[in-house]
Amino acid sequence: MLLEEHPDSKTQLALRMGYKGITSKLNREIKTLLLEKKIEQVLVNGKTVYKVA
Repeated sequence: MLLEEHPDSKTQLALRMGYKGITSKLNREIKTLLLEKKIEQVLVNGKTVYKVA
């Protein structure tokens, strides 16, 4: 849901979800969403961000 507003990095997503940093659970969820083609990984100004596919 957070990625529908605008693309974010893993760090930005973690912070917006109330975490202090990237967690293993967040990493697993991002990998799962990438494999399911629900989100995409893109480069924006040299930074890796994730957006809704």
